[in-house]
Amino acid sequence: MTKENFLRLNEELKYAVMKTSARDLTFLTSNIPLLVIYTTNRRLKNTKDIVLKIGKYFSLEGNEFYEAFLNKELKKYFNKKYKKINNNIGEINEDIVNFIKNFSKYIKENPKTNITTILIFILGAYLGSGGVDGDGGIPDLDLEIFGMGDHRSIFTHSIIAGIVIEVLVLFSIITIDMIYDKLPKEHSEIWDLIHEKKDDFLLNFTNGVSVGLAYHFTIDATIDGTGTYKNLPFSAPLEVHQFIMGANAFIEGIDTYYRKFTNSEKFKENINKLSFLQSFYKKVKIFYLNKIGKAKYLTNKTKNN
Repeated sequence: MTKENFLRLNEELKYAVMKTSARDLTFLTSNIPLLVIYTTNRRLKNTKDIVLKIGKYFSLEGNEFYEAFLNKELKKYFNKKYKKINNNIGEINEDIVNFIKNFSKYIKENPKTNITTILIFILGAYLGSGGVDGDGGIPDLDLEIFGMGDHRSIFTHSIIAGIVIEVLVLFSIITIDMIYDKLPKEHSEIWDLIHEKKDDFLLNFTNGVSVGLAYHFTIDATIDGTGTYKNLPFSAPLEVHQFIMGANAFIEGIDTYYRKFTNSEKFKENINKLSFLQSFYKKVKIFYLNKIGKAKYLTNKTKNN
């Protein structure tokens, strides 16, 4: 992007914001706490669901093994599991082949847009991880913010970082929706592209960031696991710090898996889940306007009397 294009976008954004009422901007910022609640709750819910599924699986397997042991049918039990593993391997191979076919089809459908979407995901993953070695990126911004003495801050080396990035992106999506029709009639085509593809581009970016964060946290909890959190509200041995880091990697990774990171209908449902925010916004706005209208009416009535 040239300097001229950037300046034009900046001026058009200022124009749109100036055309947006202070009341609308206030309601826009009021969405932030709701977005924080939404993104945090989803992460915890997805983690709870997968933990329950894993627990249920091991419970069933344990009961089956115990029954086989009591009935002296362990050989039959292990043969059954061996066959199941082979079937699962076959299904995995089939899934890999289908993924490659679908991915190729996805690229061919709209090469320019879809390749851009993938590159945005990769960019997000790189910013989240800091690269293959897991050094740098968003988590290590604590070095710039707090200094070396506070490296591995809980604010940048936990799901808090993922929540902050996602909230900023979702807030951007809602903001674009609000100000788009207030842009100058003769505005840059870039705004049209952003408005049309904002869900795919921005949400793929957040998914990429989450993948990168989960990777970075995993590296810090294992290969580079000698460091400790510097601002935990309690002291703990190294193993506890590693466990907390690993738990954050698990939560962020699981949430990303459930969100998906492809241009699919399930993926697009993420932004649709925010419809309750728009509904809430409209209801509060109507309530607020009614209150203002009633107050003005009473004020005018008092003056007239």
